[in-house]
Amino acid sequence: MTQWNRNTVPKCDVGKYSDEVLVTVEHIGCDGKIYRRVIKAVYYQSHHCTQGWWYEVCDYFDDYSCSEITDRVIAWMELPKPYEPRTEEFKGGKN
Repeated sequence: MTQWNRNTVPKCDVGKYSDEVLVTVEHIGCDGKIYRRVIKAVYYQSHHCTQGWWYEVCDYFDDYSCSEITDRVIAWMELPKPYEPRTEEFKGGKN
């Protein structure tokens, strides 16, 4: 099981994007309530400083694009592995 990470960022080389991860984003609405959502994102490490930026990944309908996340990222985790069912083919007979 993958774990949510706080106060860290995904590993990536300076000037490059990280692998895609899931992030929890926190936003305070106009009504003063805190709203949270989980989105797919990448992290970019800047050349000139230790600060980096988070970008939301939008890959709907084969159109891949990124937009900067302006809300607060509070946690991230690696994407889970795809589910592969472990079933055996039914042969129709008794053992």
